[in-house]
Amino acid sequence: MSRNIIHLWTWVTAVLLTIITNSSDTNLATATVNDPCDDYTPLDQPWRATNATQLLICDSNFNWNGWYRLLYYGMSVRMADSCVNEARCGTYATLWLNGPHPQIEDGIITLGVCGSWASNCCYFRSTQIRVKACPGNYTVYEFVRPNVCTAAYCADVNTIIPTNPLANGTSSAVTPQNITYDPCNISSVVDNTWRSVSSGYSGFDDTLVEWSGWYRLNLQGKIAQIPESDWCWSSMTCGGYTALLLGGSHPRLQDGIVTREIYGSNGGRCSSQKSNSIQVKACPGNYYVYRLVKPAVSIPMPTYCAEDGIVTRGVCGRSGTDYCYFGSTPIRVKACPGKYYVYEFVRTLICNAAYCAAATSININSDPCNVSSVLDNTWRSVSTGFSGYDDTVVEWNGWYRLYLQGRSAQMPERVFYSGYVSCGGYSSLLLEGPHPLLKDGVVTRDVYGSNPQYISYKSNPIQVKACPGNYYVYRLVKPAVSLPMPTYCAVAFNTPSYDPCNSYTFLDQPWRGTNETGGSNCDYFYGNVWYRLLYKGMSVRMPESCVNRSRCGTDVGLWLNGSHPQIEDGIITRGVCGNSGSDCCFYRSYPIRVKACPGNYYVYEFVGPNSCYLAYCADITLLTPAAETPVPNITVATECKDNFTPKCGEDLFNQLENITAQVLPPQVVVKYLDMVLNTQEQLLKVETASPEKMASYGNTVLNRTEKLVSTLVKPTETTDSVNISRNGLDIQVFAVGPKASLNEIPQLRISSTQMDIDLIQISKNNDGSAAAAFMSFSNMASMLKPNFFNTTNNTVKTMMSIVVSATLPKTTNMQLPRPVNFTLEHIESDPLLELLNTVAVAVGLFFLSLSLLTFALCHQHMRVNLTPLINLCISLFLAHLLFLLTQTFLQYMRTNPLLCAVLAGVLHFLFLSAFVWMFFEAVLLLISVKNLKKIQSKQKEVLSWKCLIVIGYVIPLIVVGVSIGLFHDGYGSEQILIFKTLIQIVILGCPWILGFFVNGSKVLGILFLFLNSQQGTFIFLVHCVLNQEWCHMWGCSSLPEAVEQLWQDIDQCVCYKKQSGTWSGSLWVLNATGQVFLKDFSLLWSDHFSSILTSHSDQKAVQELAEHTLLLLQTLRRDGKPTCTH
Repeated sequence: MSRNIIHLWTWVTAVLLTIITNSSDTNLATATVNDPCDDYTPLDQPWRATNATQLLICDSNFNWNGWYRLLYYGMSVRMADSCVNEARCGTYATLWLNGPHPQIEDGIITLGVCGSWASNCCYFRSTQIRVKACPGNYTVYEFVRPNVCTAAYCADVNTIIPTNPLANGTSSAVTPQNITYDPCNISSVVDNTWRSVSSGYSGFDDTLVEWSGWYRLNLQGKIAQIPESDWCWSSMTCGGYTALLLGGSHPRLQDGIVTREIYGSNGGRCSSQKSNSIQVKACPGNYYVYRLVKPAVSIPMPTYCAEDGIVTRGVCGRSGTDYCYFGSTPIRVKACPGKYYVYEFVRTLICNAAYCAAATSININSDPCNVSSVLDNTWRSVSTGFSGYDDTVVEWNGWYRLYLQGRSAQMPERVFYSGYVSCGGYSSLLLEGPHPLLKDGVVTRDVYGSNPQYISYKSNPIQVKACPGNYYVYRLVKPAVSLPMPTYCAVAFNTPSYDPCNSYTFLDQPWRGTNETGGSNCDYFYGNVWYRLLYKGMSVRMPESCVNRSRCGTDVGLWLNGSHPQIEDGIITRGVCGNSGSDCCFYRSYPIRVKACPGNYYVYEFVGPNSCYLAYCADITLLTPAAETPVPNITVATECKDNFTPKCGEDLFNQLENITAQVLPPQVVVKYLDMVLNTQEQLLKVETASPEKMASYGNTVLNRTEKLVSTLVKPTETTDSVNISRNGLDIQVFAVGPKASLNEIPQLRISSTQMDIDLIQISKNNDGSAAAAFMSFSNMASMLKPNFFNTTNNTVKTMMSIVVSATLPKTTNMQLPRPVNFTLEHIESDPLLELLNTVAVAVGLFFLSLSLLTFALCHQHMRVNLTPLINLCISLFLAHLLFLLTQTFLQYMRTNPLLCAVLAGVLHFLFLSAFVWMFFEAVLLLISVKNLKKIQSKQKEVLSWKCLIVIGYVIPLIVVGVSIGLFHDGYGSEQILIFKTLIQIVILGCPWILGFFVNGSKVLGILFLFLNSQQGTFIFLVHCVLNQEWCHMWGCSSLPEAVEQLWQDIDQCVCYKKQSGTWSGSLWVLNATGQVFLKDFSLLWSDHFSSILTSHSDQKAVQELAEHTLLLLQTLRRDGKPTCTH
């Protein structure tokens, strides 16, 4: 019987198993009607990553339903299929897939799940799950509730596949819209009991909800609202892991639709994480509607909290040093629009007890920012030490603004100081919680005191208000007398005189990304410099939540302990935290200042962390493409184009100063540089101000040029170089990045100037990047005149080189590891002028030699005095020869100052000697011309005795002019006469006067060089080649021909002509070839007579010519009626 019963139970069991199996197969067939690759829920929860730290989240609390695709910040990722260390993936027991992932052709497969625990990779064997590989290189999973807790499915970050964010996997802050309807009338009701602030962790996650439109919160049918973050307490969960609370107060009816931040609280920290902002509106009927959006996926399992607007709070009574010795019955409190509260008071449990009203919370009628008193005590600094002060003996009354030695200061926040600081007393009073924002108005903050024993005491709370201008005022009260010698502390900060949003440095260093592992970078910043974070050209900001160890290119990545500000908040101060592995804020570095800027980006005033191997992080989960900075429109007024004034230049300089763009295209920079150079040229034409004013303009040109050049520097990984050459300006920019490798110190060379600067070492002190700009201004000497520079001795100042400028644009730490070497060359002549100088001087020396040789051979046959000409040639020959040799070998002479001095003295002497002999030649020529003139007219004096004392260049010009007027044919034909006159001007040194006008004129310089170097050539032409005595000496003419021609000219016709009532001495001479008018008979006579006397030995012919000529002269002087004979 028993055997039959056993067989029966065996048969029943087999039948049941068959039924169950068939049922399961039927369910499977039903479940897979829809392809899971097309019907899944994106699960973008970064806390599941294998590199995420422990959060004690348990997947058993999730309401799993269907298939899921794992994402990591919008990127596809797979479940881990190998052992994962415990205390990762946001939990303790890490669940991983016990088997390889399937291929697409495998379809749906079932795999086991292991949980790591106690160093055993598969300590827990959880419920199996089904997996399917999908086209598009991703996988979907049919997750179920694990059979253990605390455990969670892991996402392997090593399998990240970059992809476009899914529409249902994205998260973004709400965008304000123009609402054409009243949200109060179209809102949907959200009534989830688990959203109550009193609910515990239940596995809900609002990132999985499809939010769309406006919502009205209810709790079990009653009106509810999102609690404000001021009412946060550490154990709030609201059905998820992170409770989402409203940042700021609810609006009033008259406020309409407002935007509010959302803050998440978890792990015992209130408002530790910032989510996406939402919109809120107050509706008639004392309720609110919210435009809820998907929370930030970086927050673990966030849920919007709800409360009925009424919260329950405990009530304490103090006894001695125990502030909560008496615990009375809790009461209910409600915050009301208008910043006031109502309380549901109940009978206290004890007698002689009463509810208190805080006098410090009285509404202020006057703005505390306008009525505050100054509190400037140097000993309040956190670095002062114990000095015996005690703020309990101070009579505090009203509002105070803190200063430290005239610099704006604020109370330090306790979160920034983990150790003990002393502020002049024994107990240091620090602010509990962050400073308020402008929109917060007057807030109440607790104050805590600490002493050398690291014991914290709570003092009396104070009120704080943020004021326009980036400072705070405090309503200080008498500290708790139970604290030993307490003093309010102060830390100073600099209020920038400029808008940091317009003056910052780009910090594009990808190793700062929160996804970057390894590295040992250590941040070195020196304050007073603002930075904008970029990640490969895209705008990014600091993370506001915990960052894992060994991220951001360093050991401890620093994150912002608090939310980022809004634009209207101005500059705020935030703490900086670093993760130790078990404590996200174990490392507390120095606070930094932050500002929100138009264009959806932030700037930070980074300071050096308080220890090494700490670096500021960039949160790559919030990447936004950096908007291209608009090119500034710099214009010149129309009236300035037609009538330029100094005001036009100042207007252009002001426009350039207001450029906020950090990077500009090179063509735009060139355009603006041309405008600067044109303005410089115009200022030199119209400005007649003092040298100081011109120097001011010169400095402005340098500054604006440097500003424009700085916009050429853009981030680079290796090296980058830009070269620009304009008329009067040459620029070279060289930048190095973290991956630059240079074997030698870079040399920047432009316009014969050179700069050697060790950019590699400078970049190591600036997080791997640095840049140098080198500029040369060839026309700047016109503005920065040499005499403007002060020297100890009263010396003649001259600009010996072009003006150069060097700068380190966008470089924070400008400390130079090595000296910078500049090589400047003296200003030299144009190469064409140098060549012309050499050739011209050499030619002049050749003809000076020929002249000296001619004078030496023919001086016995010359009737004129050759002494001045010979000595002039000797002086010029030696001076030009020495000058040419000096220029050729100048580089070898510079090392011997004595030799340079001797040569300069000899050159000075030789040129002075030449000038003296030029003067002698001019005087002798003057005497000769004056004697000839007296033959013609005894009464007329051509030159007075005063002319003899004139030394210079006017006398040679006058002498040559008089010579031309007296003897028309004295230098041959009319063309030769003009040629000889111009040459005589050169011989007598007149072209030296051009030296006063050469500066700035290349043409005059060439003319000056040519004429003065060819004095020897002209002496040879005039006194040798064109001299008839020299010609007759070499047989150019014969006596019979000369005498015959003279007789013919005189015998043809001698005629007086009456002019204006007087008889002139003009002579008409007719010959067979026609009529020739000779204005100056004396010149004719002098030429023929002197040539015959000095060239021939026929004394009889000479005597006849002399007698005939004297007779002719007497006839010309005779008064009476003129006669004419043929």
